[in-house]
Amino acid sequence: MDPKGSPTAATAALDGFPPGARVLFEETSGDAGVVLVDTGSAGTPYPYEVVCERRDGRWVEVAGANGPGWREPAGRGLVTFWGEVGTREDPVAVEYAGRTMRPAVADGYFFAVFWDVPEPGPTWPRIAGEAAG
Repeated sequence: MDPKGSPTAATAALDGFPPGARVLFEETSGDAGVVLVDTGSAGTPYPYEVVCERRDGRWVEVAGANGPGWREPAGRGLVTFWGEVGTREDPVAVEYAGRTMRPAVADGYFFAVFWDVPEPGPTWPRIAGEAAG
């Protein structure tokens, strides 16, 4: 891990992973960022979420998780929701806290980020049209 940081959230997220790791998604807002990295081997994907902050103009990793959830980098709460698209033919739509978005889709995964969520609520994001769980 570079103690001085990296030029982008994506490069900060990749720091420390084997050379085959690759960025699936990168979302930034202000000094907060979240990156979904495929850390698996060829044919066996393993998504891993890396949360980053920009400090003194450089990006550093502040947390990581192998699942989506609520995080608070740079004092900004955010909720992530991601997973496999599967065999869906229609675009994925994600609902959370009265908002609906069509997240980015790449390499069989979708990735949604809801910014400025001060604290996790009683409900979590879900695929639009699916029962809340």
